[in-house]
Amino acid sequence: MKGSLRIKPAAQEALAMLGVAAISGAVIFWVIYSELDGSHGIEIAALMLAGILGGGLIRGFVREKRVTLVFVILVAAEVVLLSQAPQPWSGMWLLLVPSNGMGLMVGTAAHRLILASKPKPRDVWNLNGVEIPSTAIAKEKSVSALYSWDEGDSGRFYVQRNGGVFEAVGNPVTGFIVHCTPNSEDEGEWRILGADDANVVEIRLLSGPAYAPKGILTDLEGTRKALLGFFHHRGPDPELPWTSGEDVRTYRFSQSSH
Repeated sequence: MKGSLRIKPAAQEALAMLGVAAISGAVIFWVIYSELDGSHGIEIAALMLAGILGGGLIRGFVREKRVTLVFVILVAAEVVLLSQAPQPWSGMWLLLVPSNGMGLMVGTAAHRLILASKPKPRDVWNLNGVEIPSTAIAKEKSVSALYSWDEGDSGRFYVQRNGGVFEAVGNPVTGFIVHCTPNSEDEGEWRILGADDANVVEIRLLSGPAYAPKGILTDLEGTRKALLGFFHHRGPDPELPWTSGEDVRTYRFSQSSH
């Protein structure tokens, strides 16, 4: 029941966006169709559908911070390609901008609906799958568990509170690869502790041996400090040397250790 109640506002918003996109598409189609004296209806519809598909794919596969840039690049590329095509295609390039825009609306509506349909996590600490309501107890138990943790035997070590996640792979002897985020729904918010360097070392994972730069291996004390910082900030401790970028995804071995 709670899940269904939560999804209603998002569903209404999504339907409203879809309605606006549908009405806009119908109006644009009719205007262009009328301007062309009732001809080339199939070409107009095909071009609009292609634009809507392109805009929808952008929203589905591009990070939110880069949507505008990719949208502009896509439209520019489409205009250049279409201008080289024979008539009537080359004369319809203006259709691409509103069509791609409608695609973004459709993709955004679907994205919000999917996010809203996911079950909302309980507002408690989750330590390696065990729910702990008390912050003091969760902090004590997590530090204790970290000191004896071994990725090769137990998989990833993680602490979660709502969207915030702290996770580490490795063990106290070789060190840990530490990731943290205040919002696990946004891939761009993940950070890795340390930085890449030329020295590569072997670490033991539940799935087998793996290799990683020594610069992203954090000793037990550093990992403990990052863990305690997570309890305070519900995300990466801003005083620690976190790194963003491609290394975050590349060395997030925990994705295959769940």
